[in-house]
Amino acid sequence: MFINIQQLLGKDSPQKNGFDFIAVRKNITNETMGNLEKNLFNAKDIEDMKAQPFVSDITPLMANNFRIQLSGGSLVPFVSDFFMEALDDDFIDTVPPTFTWQEGQEEVPIIFAADFLEIYNVFAPGYGLPQISKETATSLGIQVICFAPDGTRTVFRGRIVALSDRINSILVPANFLSWANKQFGGPQQEVRASRLYIKTKDANSPEFLNYLKSKNYEVNKDKTKFGRVKVVLQGIFSGLAVFGLMVVLLALLLFSFYLQLMIARSKDNLQLF
Repeated sequence: MFINIQQLLGKDSPQKNGFDFIAVRKNITNETMGNLEKNLFNAKDIEDMKAQPFVSDITPLMANNFRIQLSGGSLVPFVSDFFMEALDDDFIDTVPPTFTWQEGQEEVPIIFAADFLEIYNVFAPGYGLPQISKETATSLGIQVICFAPDGTRTVFRGRIVALSDRINSILVPANFLSWANKQFGGPQQEVRASRLYIKTKDANSPEFLNYLKSKNYEVNKDKTKFGRVKVVLQGIFSGLAVFGLMVVLLALLLFSFYLQLMIARSKDNLQLF
């Protein structure tokens, strides 16, 4: 029973190098809609979460504060307003050596979410667009169109250098996004994170889930739904452990009584020896 439950608790674990990586966001309600002060994370929120014993590391996902369009060019005639984010490379599951950028460089490396590619391949046939394989996606050149507040456009060549199964976003190097936010969004605007990425030993631990609930934070429920099941299984296992210990103690007590009974029955024979 012990081995079976331990295998169940650890089965198909998404951990990488012994850690879970999970995005945390604030719960947006009808009362807080449009209130960026309440819906975005500030430095105090980040420090408070970093101080928790179950958090190994934390990084904000910084987003663009200006308008961005992505275009597939002539191969994929598709243009759409989109967003970009950046975070510490240590939290990204696939970081190729080419995921770097220097000021003045016209080509911007991009890490694309594998889920986004799947979504594109679902709706592409309905719009007469070609479906794209992962191999083609990583060799596809796209245009990154950045708009300044006065409407002027600056076009960069984007290149998908990797696909991420962990982070559902379009990631660019942090120094590029920081430069672009100042260049196109204006240095007077403070860029605050709407999501935090957490590195923890166990994203399903009751302490972690209770902390998120107390702060009214949200995570991907599909990734933490096992936490409540885990608590129940651990309770059942603890009960079985107590029951097993009682059975062992009763067995030892019964053996003791049996041994005393056998000695009492053989008292006369033992005295003859």
